[in-house]
Amino acid sequence: MAKGSGTTVTDVNRLIKQFNEMKKMMKQLKHGKGFKLPKIFPF
Repeated sequence: MAKGSGTTVTDVNRLIKQFNEMKKMMKQLKHGKGFKLPKIFPF
């Protein structure tokens, strides 16, 4: 997949990881549990 798109395997893996994390967050929001922002956000 990475070879055909002109990106590195690392980039593709990072994208997949981000997608999965976002999916997890959306699931939590849907169930009304909310979610905590990572510590990197000052607010």
